[in-house]
Amino acid sequence: MAWSVSRAETWSCRFRYWLHYEQHVQPSQRVDPQRLHGRLVHVGLAGAYERAALSNGWPAGTTMIAYAEHARTAIDAYTDRDPIAERQRETALAEVERVLRQLPIPAKGAILGVEMPFRMTVNRVTIDGVVDLILRTGVDTIHDRDWKTGATPDEIVLHPQMGTYHSATRQHFPWARQITVGLYSTRRLEETTGTFSQETADHVLGRLLDKHREVTETARLVRQQGVSILDAYPPRASAACARCDYRSYCPLFERASLPVRDEAVVATEKKRIDHLIHQS
Repeated sequence: MAWSVSRAETWSCRFRYWLHYEQHVQPSQRVDPQRLHGRLVHVGLAGAYERAALSNGWPAGTTMIAYAEHARTAIDAYTDRDPIAERQRETALAEVERVLRQLPIPAKGAILGVEMPFRMTVNRVTIDGVVDLILRTGVDTIHDRDWKTGATPDEIVLHPQMGTYHSATRQHFPWARQITVGLYSTRRLEETTGTFSQETADHVLGRLLDKHREVTETARLVRQQGVSILDAYPPRASAACARCDYRSYCPLFERASLPVRDEAVVATEKKRIDHLIHQS
């Protein structure tokens, strides 16, 4: 089982983790509009930077808005499990264009990766992820950037995602003397940047591996000691529930009447989930 920051974050609600990663249950609700907006913005920015990476260069001072049409093409081509209204596409494109107007086109060869997947092994645990943008900022310096459509922290110290990106970039580009990381707010049009020492990056990875050990131990308790599903994977109420697309399966919402994406699919999945819970 490959581990990741997103898996670790999902573990904050163990029941959702069990549904999504252990049982691969089909979601019951449509994708949250804010989450869908974030996906579209990422797709648009990736489309612009992927095209910029192939460019032979522009005059100094030219901004990324030169690639706005490629951002639109990428957003228009994006499909998801839910129909995407034209209004949502246009709203996302408008946010992407505001970002592109602010950022200069990187020098030729400076874009090292766009939506670059990585895989590394730490203490015999495989960790996967995707870095939004990797830029060469000097002869031996690199900058990792993550696009954020929501809130961003005031500092990056101990940020699990960026610490993991730092370690993955260090492994993939061993020639880099310095690696900086940044969370770019697409709404505020500003970037929170920072650096990780090797000790800090190791600490972040250690915390990520602690979560992996919890997941592994929980699965063992269910498999070998007969611990019930709801005891091992209890649902956790939080503000994230409003954005969860598995609510129709959750015991916390069993009395709620919720719109679903496909009644037949949800009914079938509910039967399967109930069977798994009751036989545990």
